[in-house]
Amino acid sequence: MHHLQLTDIKVHGTQHPLLGAEAFMTPWHALDCLHIDPRSEHRSTTAPPAVEYGYLVLQGNLELRTGNDTFHANAPTVARTLDPEHSLVNAGAEKATVLAHKVSLQDREPVNDGQPQSAVAAVDPELLQWRPAIHGGVGTIATRHIWGPEDLASTWTFMDHAILAPGSSVGYHHHEGLEESFIVLAGTGYVTIEDSCFEVAQGSITFQGIEQAHGIYNPGEGELDFIRVAVAGVDGAFTTVDLHDALEERCP
Repeated sequence: MHHLQLTDIKVHGTQHPLLGAEAFMTPWHALDCLHIDPRSEHRSTTAPPAVEYGYLVLQGNLELRTGNDTFHANAPTVARTLDPEHSLVNAGAEKATVLAHKVSLQDREPVNDGQPQSAVAAVDPELLQWRPAIHGGVGTIATRHIWGPEDLASTWTFMDHAILAPGSSVGYHHHEGLEESFIVLAGTGYVTIEDSCFEVAQGSITFQGIEQAHGIYNPGEGELDFIRVAVAGVDGAFTTVDLHDALEERCP
């Protein structure tokens, strides 16, 4: 899968797998779409192997319940937990939409010693910092590392929030040892993966594997708001190689 649109998914039940363990070369174990009806819950009781859970709440107001703790997760919000027996509770009046991913711990020693086992963070544009475009792109981008390796127990490497200004791009590049997904929250633009260019909009999800060249371009008049999720290989090491292409000539 290079990309899909959430509105095109025909969901049967509450959970729709987007990518399973066989799709990944890293400990990334699953990427699912959850639809949680009002006054209901999604309960996780994963058997071994142990995993780290990540959630992106795209729509709705939820509670993440882990043991004796309750965390409010009102969209747009990200959440994470190491508790294998937790639940997402929808006490609201509208259906909730959530992207859920799991990263296997692979019997590794946790790298977040002293960090809480569960956390929730708002996806807030006011917390972003603007800077020149990255990876050889043009224009400007606002970014925020919501969580990085120091916060996470698995080789889940980062959960980032970014906004591309009009006429700006994240230049063409690839990662050695890292798999990545973009989730578009608002705006429109174009993503190029392995020389294939396609339009993205709210609800678009991309997946770019190890050494798959990719970049994102916003030629429009509005901002392009998106989340980046990445998982490294079992040793946690990765490198990024810029390909010196701002993508301005690749897409309409």
